[in-house]
Amino acid sequence: MYTDDWVEILGWALGALAYVAILAAYVVFVLPVLVALGGAGLGLSLLGQYARVWSAVAFDRPRWELWQKPEPDAAPQQAYRHYFFGPALRHVRRTIDVAPGKLAGSVGRLGVQTSDSFFGEDGWGVLVRWPLGVTAWLAIVVGVIVGAALVGVEIVLHVVLVLLLQTLARGAIGALRGLDSARLWIKHIRLICRHCSRRVRYPLYACPNPGCDVRHDLRPGRYGVLRRRCKCGTLLPTLPRVFGGTESLVAYCPHCRLQLSDRFGLAAEVVLPLFGGVAAGKTQLMCAMVFALRRAAEGRPGVRAEFTDDSSRVDLTALIGSLAPGGMMDKTQTPGLPSAYTLMVEHAGTRRQLFLYDAAGEIYREYDRVEEQRQLGLARTFVFVVDPLAVAAFWDRLAGHGVHLPPHLRSLDDPEYVYYRVREGILGRDVDPDRDRARLALVVSKADLVRHLPFGPPADGEELLRWLVDELGLGDMVRHMRSTFREVRAFLTASVLDHDGRLDPSVGPFVDWVCRGEGLPGVLGEEAAWVR
Repeated sequence: MYTDDWVEILGWALGALAYVAILAAYVVFVLPVLVALGGAGLGLSLLGQYARVWSAVAFDRPRWELWQKPEPDAAPQQAYRHYFFGPALRHVRRTIDVAPGKLAGSVGRLGVQTSDSFFGEDGWGVLVRWPLGVTAWLAIVVGVIVGAALVGVEIVLHVVLVLLLQTLARGAIGALRGLDSARLWIKHIRLICRHCSRRVRYPLYACPNPGCDVRHDLRPGRYGVLRRRCKCGTLLPTLPRVFGGTESLVAYCPHCRLQLSDRFGLAAEVVLPLFGGVAAGKTQLMCAMVFALRRAAEGRPGVRAEFTDDSSRVDLTALIGSLAPGGMMDKTQTPGLPSAYTLMVEHAGTRRQLFLYDAAGEIYREYDRVEEQRQLGLARTFVFVVDPLAVAAFWDRLAGHGVHLPPHLRSLDDPEYVYYRVREGILGRDVDPDRDRARLALVVSKADLVRHLPFGPPADGEELLRWLVDELGLGDMVRHMRSTFREVRAFLTASVLDHDGRLDPSVGPFVDWVCRGEGLPGVLGEEAAWVR
């Protein structure tokens, strides 16, 4: 009996020693490997879970219901921000706020499962389970440390990546804006509003959605690099004048909020203010010029002359009809700043958009109203329409030759008075640097009435200027013109159509001179192309 007890004790001792030896070997050789592998796996799992939290925050993932519907800005523009200009960093911050709780919950559930699995039962099996349980808990601790480090690195890399992509986006925005500015500079496009005659930094484009009234500055920026999303959800292209898409977009001036011409910003503008007294013939000359250009473009490949806004198309078409025999030209009724009539002219690959300003003659009776004419500060070519019947010396000459003309045909405004008012308006404002290149067309109107008189004027050029000086006594005015403008050219015109609908040829040299100086030489072609 005594021997059996010792044998049992020895067996227990040997078993204990074997267990300790196995446990020691496990602790030395196996446990570090399991802890390392388990910790790494848990750390990677936490890293992936952080990524899933970000995905749930950034996108509509129903698992955690963390996604928040993005809202458009109320100002400065009602559009959705580009992802890297607001939403990206907001998602990072929200993920950092939400992820610790989600990750801690996952680790807590794993700890409960580990305790229940390895420490929840008694008996001999505990000798095997508790080392494994300790291993699992050590792996959890290591996994939490590794996971925290990995998540921390991921947050830093995430923020750095967002800032890097935002910087790249800013670089792309700067490059695209620079490309647009270079295009405008190379093509001499100044972006002028035809209504308020102000330079437009960039137009506002109306959203094409019929139910939306938002107008956008579509330059690349915080709302999009290549395109943007309006508050109504409609996608709009940035820089539509560069990359296309203008067909469905309507441009508006940011100053006066009025609609710009259909082809705004596609060609260099030629600002052409016509000034003169009431009934001097400004409107008729403008209509004759448009008629000649449009007639010259008919049937000639590579030559185009098209209206670029509906009001110009409707109004000028009606006014041109008044050039026919017996037609009555309506008096210009614009009381203040006139809107320009616009015409796109293309010849031999060169395009120019004509801005024709026909202000009411009454404006030139008051200096303050002349100062309001902003178009005078944008023009390089000026057109001064002189009615010879408005000069007192003309009537003296008529009386001397015994010739009678109806007095109601004359303008009541002295040409010299009108010219000096406009000259003060030009010199008194901060005009473009092109002022030293400014040209003046001095157009003597109503040639159909005066060219056949005994003392009638010569056709064009220096002889016509001398006639104004010698016959009408306008020497001082002509001398001031020569000192103010780089070039002064005189033309004698009759802005009328004959019974066959043919334009008087006298208009041709004037139109050719204007177009030639603005980069459109030869646009009229042969006289037969437009006098028909």
